Amino acid sequence: MNRFFQHLAIITLLSFPAVAFAQSDRAIELFEQATVAYSEKAYGEAATLYLSAYEHEKRAIFLFNASKSLRSAESFDAAKKAAERSLDDSLHDHPLTEAQKKEVGELLVEIDTLQARKKAEEEELRQAKLKALEVQAERDKTRFSQTGVVGLSILGISGGLFGGMAYFNNRSRQTLVALAPPHGSREDYDRLSGELEQHQRRGKILLYTGMGFAVLGTSVLAWDLMTLESPDEEGASLSLGVGPSSATLIWRF
Repeated sequence: MNRFFQHLAIITLLSFPAVAFAQSDRAIELFEQATVAYSEKAYGEAATLYLSAYEHEKRAIFLFNASKSLRSAESFDAAKKAAERSLDDSLHDHPLTEAQKKEVGELLVEIDTLQARKKAEEEELRQAKLKALEVQAERDKTRFSQTGVVGLSILGISGGLFGGMAYFNNRSRQTLVALAPPHGSREDYDRLSGELEQHQRRGKILLYTGMGFAVLGTSVLAWDLMTLESPDEEGASLSLGVGPSSATLIWRF
């Protein structure tokens, strides 16, 4: 009976190192798989494998590598947690060296920088989406985007120019009436002739400038309407008719 217990004790003592070696071998295998995954930029998979290796053997370097993988995968909170755990010597059978701890400190600074940059980019994207929603809401109200509003403003300027042209045309007609016989002295005739020429010249300048603004505004507005037009709806259209002394804008819905 005593010999039986002696054999049992020997078998028990020998079995524990075998388990430890098996765990170490599995940890090394997982570590190698993780390194391959990291080299192939499969950062999420690499982090999972490094953490699995740590479960088999408490080496802090596995957590450090997992943190770097998570950083590359932009999982910054998890990366920071793994890095901070790697610095706690009480958790590991094989803690980091002082040089490796310094690298972890640099990694934590880098993670904070990348995380702040990502948050700033996300906030910028959020603001851009909100702005797009505001523009879309305004477009739904007016049928025009900001581009269309610019086109309408240009057309408004052209309308003012045509109004000025009409004013000088009216002045020209009044001057022609004054020039019709009987008229006053030669001086009055020359003065009225000069005024007529001046009114006609100003009227032409306003006409051609107004036509230019009308064409530009119509083009901008038509472009905006085309971008708003859906495939199953007949879009609005604009056309411009220009004569020697007038311009007509036709808007069809």
